[in-house]
Amino acid sequence: MTTQSRRPSRPRQPATVEPFEQFTAFNDVAMDFFSRAGGAYFQGASALSGEVVNFLSTRLNHDAELGQELVKCRDLSEAAELQQDWVRMTAQEYLAETGRLFELASKMTLDSWKPLQEQTGRVLADLNKPAT
Repeated sequence: MTTQSRRPSRPRQPATVEPFEQFTAFNDVAMDFFSRAGGAYFQGASALSGEVVNFLSTRLNHDAELGQELVKCRDLSEAAELQQDWVRMTAQEYLAETGRLFELASKMTLDSWKPLQEQTGRVLADLNKPAT
């Protein structure tokens, strides 16, 4: 005598793909956001890094020039004047560099957040559409 166990049959419901489509649509939006935001961030970070390297290179050249000029000085007052000029120039260059770095960091921040701002605008526009 063979006994077969049968599971009670469940009524079949039509498979719905809507939740999956919503998930994939969200995933596409999220991937686009992270891709664009990440790209803007890394581009900005690269610009910041390049700016710092260029500034340091310029500063090292100016420091070397000071050393070469100090060797040529004939007396202490000439050397003191050179050093005063160097300090003044160095302070001005650091101040200008601070401004450039601030601008680059601000641009990087704005560019990194732009994809989120755009997506938020689209979502708000969709929410404000009248229901049909």
